[in-house]
Amino acid sequence: LPIAAGDFGITEVRDDFSSTVTTVEPGDMVWACLSTLPMGWSWSLFFCHSALCATMVAAEHRRGIPVSLAMSSLLCDHRVAPKLSACQPILAPYVDNGNVICWNRVQAGECLAALCAELEDRGYKYRVESQPGASMEAIGLVIDAADRRVRNRPSRVWRLHVAIGLLRQQGRCS
Repeated sequence: LPIAAGDFGITEVRDDFSSTVTTVEPGDMVWACLSTLPMGWSWSLFFCHSALCATMVAAEHRRGIPVSLAMSSLLCDHRVAPKLSACQPILAPYVDNGNVICWNRVQAGECLAALCAELEDRGYKYRVESQPGASMEAIGLVIDAADRRVRNRPSRVWRLHVAIGLLRQQGRCS
């Protein structure tokens, strides 16, 4: 939807791709542009997940891992799961969550540092929600390396318990 620059007091526009600023006149037509993926747009998840996958592969390449090996480390739908090894972590991206399953804390720290550097170089905003450790929570699961178990988060199990109890009280379900 084009608008006149003067209607909103716009006197200059910035081109993020070329990093240039151009002066505009009040009668010049301008268009509003999003610099984010809009919530609810059906393709947002696809593009976000694809960008994260590419970023995680690039982060591994930054660590000196060949791109082909980094690509084979991606945990993806419709593919055999990668095997964790001392030289190859499992990259487990999920939309906008950059999960990495590593052999040890040292490898995890290296992967985290490389991923943060790659995100910064690409201009992505991010936050680190957990530091390297023996277990992690992601997408409703607890991945516990010490016990070699993957289980549902306790809060999810509790919700399921409550839901089943309510269904039993109802006596029927459609």
